Amino acid sequence: MSKYEPLDFIEYMNELAKHKLDKLSCGNISLRLSNNLIAIKPTGMSYNEVNIENVSIVNISGKHLFGEKPSSDLDFHLQIYNNKPEINCIIHTHSHYASVMSCLKKPLKILTTLQADYFGKDIWCMPYKNHRTGSISEKIIKSGNKVVLLERHGTLILDEKPEKAIKNAVILEEIAKLNYHIEMIESKVKKIKDKDIGALNKYYQNEYGIKTD
Repeated sequence: MSKYEPLDFIEYMNELAKHKLDKLSCGNISLRLSNNLIAIKPTGMSYNEVNIENVSIVNISGKHLFGEKPSSDLDFHLQIYNNKPEINCIIHTHSHYASVMSCLKKPLKILTTLQADYFGKDIWCMPYKNHRTGSISEKIIKSGNKVVLLERHGTLILDEKPEKAIKNAVILEEIAKLNYHIEMIESKVKKIKDKDIGALNKYYQNEYGIKTD
């Protein structure tokens, strides 16, 4: 039985598009429909052009089964799915501030409680690799990180839950924007102390808001 249906992919894709992290056809999102099927944004199409009739469906080996030609980033999505069976959603953005920070080769230090709450650690900036090769996915898989900056490229977010992946993509851009402006004013600002980071993250992840699982 499928975990998700193609229509679910369209709904998640539209939710991501509402936040306007990418321009035109930039960026992509994919969703594991089942152990053997993946839905992914078609290549060269903007989010508002994709619908249930043209969404690209491939199998876990990359065979194109339905819809338009899949994203040019399909290979690294598939490598992650094949090596991390717990992951159900992958998002890649070229969001503005995250891309700026990636070009500066700057990891996102925990300067705000927002980052402590959501991620509980610095955001790694992965050194530049040609994203048309397997280098990106191999390093992501080995690192264990679910949220990273890709040097001179943008961001990569993966998660078990599509809703969380979307939220993390949005929050990552906000954190990058905050850090950019903070470091413009004071380049040597200190990060939050580790003991406070742990306490903030523990509270946010376990006690904040209404839990649905």
